[in-house]
Amino acid sequence: VLGTGGKLARAFAGVMMELLEIPGRAGSNTNSSSNGWLGAVSPRNFKITLGQFASQFVGFDQHDCQELATYLLDALHEDCNLIQKKPYVEKPEKKVDETDDDAARVAWDAHLQRENSYLVKHFHFLMKSHVECPTCDKFSTTFDPMVYLSVPIPCSNDTTIPITYVPLYSTSKYTFKITLDKSSNMKDLMAKVYETILSSQQYRQYGNARTPLLTLEDMCAVDVYNSDVYSFYNMGDGVDAINSSDTPHVYQLMPADASSGEDVNEVSGDDDDDEDDDDFQFHDMK
Repeated sequence: VLGTGGKLARAFAGVMMELLEIPGRAGSNTNSSSNGWLGAVSPRNFKITLGQFASQFVGFDQHDCQELATYLLDALHEDCNLIQKKPYVEKPEKKVDETDDDAARVAWDAHLQRENSYLVKHFHFLMKSHVECPTCDKFSTTFDPMVYLSVPIPCSNDTTIPITYVPLYSTSKYTFKITLDKSSNMKDLMAKVYETILSSQQYRQYGNARTPLLTLEDMCAVDVYNSDVYSFYNMGDGVDAINSSDTPHVYQLMPADASSGEDVNEVSGDDDDDEDDDDFQFHDMK
């Protein structure tokens, strides 16, 4: 027997009626109380009835909302289906000289011979399916009744990482954000950090005359905790090694071949570039 014999439909209707009777709610015949309390509804009976026919919903474990919606739509439809004895109806297929509108109308009429309820009117629809054989070139076009359609949720493949850069011989530090692909590694991150620093007008403006020429090889990425270096990032690790609780810092190191008596080069860059860097912020280190 399909459905629940009307038990789930009656329990669901009871919840809806209780919601409409809450004081102050739309459709309610009663007014809200003087203290503004609108009341509450506990769907306990509906929950018990649901568990009697769908054991996966017994208890208080967490469940996917789509799983509940799928079962509920199917069960409520069968409880309210006006077709008690479903006849055998052959699945119609679009004819060669038939338009999509005509084929869809035939498919829907065939569907209504077996399924006819309030939920069919508001939730059921047709999905066009076209299958073609690559060998014999034969094809088949049908319009299949559907109740729900699962679609993937688009998600970004990028991640944004906050960076604090500390140059050598400087009393200043710079904070900015780097956005790159989640599959990138720390070497890719350091390359983008390097490009961002060199292209920053603020970095050139606050550059120290004693600061050596910045090179990628003389940059070190670490995680700082309580003003101390907590850990070092390996260049071969993925950027997912940086946790949300980390505070990644990039330090400029003294070049390995630099001697104490040599003059060092000033930071490279075009001083005529007046473009503002809204995401590149300057801070005094105290």
